[in-house]
Amino acid sequence: MLKEERKATDWLLIGAFAAVYIIWGSTYLGIRYAIESFPPFFMAGTRFLAAGLILYFTGRLKGAPVPEIKEIKTSTIAGFLLLVLGNGGLVWAEQRIPSSVAALLITIEPVWIVLLLWMFKTDNKPNLLTWIGILIGMAGMVFMTGTGAGKDLVKADSLSIFAILISTLAWALGSVYGTRAKFPSSPLVATGLQMLSGGIILLIISYFSGEFTNINLDSVSSKSLWAFVYLIIFGSLIGFTAYAYLLKEAHPSQVSTYAYVNPVIAVILGVFVGNEKLTNQTMLAGGLIIVAVMVIWLSGRPKKVLKQ
Repeated sequence: MLKEERKATDWLLIGAFAAVYIIWGSTYLGIRYAIESFPPFFMAGTRFLAAGLILYFTGRLKGAPVPEIKEIKTSTIAGFLLLVLGNGGLVWAEQRIPSSVAALLITIEPVWIVLLLWMFKTDNKPNLLTWIGILIGMAGMVFMTGTGAGKDLVKADSLSIFAILISTLAWALGSVYGTRAKFPSSPLVATGLQMLSGGIILLIISYFSGEFTNINLDSVSSKSLWAFVYLIIFGSLIGFTAYAYLLKEAHPSQVSTYAYVNPVIAVILGVFVGNEKLTNQTMLAGGLIIVAVMVIWLSGRPKKVLKQ
């Protein structure tokens, strides 16, 4: 029975990584489409508020207890770091830079996570193989800068670049915090609380920044609306829940590899959706990134999910 449970856990890990790799790789384009009709902070706030309500009440209906004050506090801190500073900064920046450039900049996040793990002297302290994987991944990104995304990066708005770099640092802090903080025992309630707190704060920011006066539902395009729905269902309900699960069950350096895979997905979408050209340079960059992900995977074995 233990063997069957372990096999089921392995499939859960594979499914969670696949969701974070593929789905989040597509959300950059989804965000770009959504903010064509919705103000950025309003879009992000309502997206997470809606998803948070669904997750929280689903968990409660399944019998999860009411969270304690301490658990609400830790969930709010995580929601602020991950969703307000992390995702909010990305959404704001995508008003001014292409989604492929945003995905390219996110690749700095594994470096932040490795540095934070080293600084905080956690049990998941990175080893030499992790650093080698990080360097290979960065090399892949150097090759990627020769593509359209890289050329756009050179021309990108400096304030938007700075905003994304800050958002990656905040996301890394939230991710490391998420491996150590005490959250509700129910993953649905825990993730739902993070989204509820993040969504409420984002809507407060939206209100005080004057976005509410710029909302015109009559002018919302079908493309933006479907992108918004996609972000709620796939980006938040599935993707973020998978990410929260991985933070508890896998090595942080392994989880951070999504930041290398997402730009590859963004480039593939650019080829098939945006009619961009796939160059030999792009394929070489993708190959290096795949090698980097494999090296980082080998450097940190997943945490023991089941007791021996």
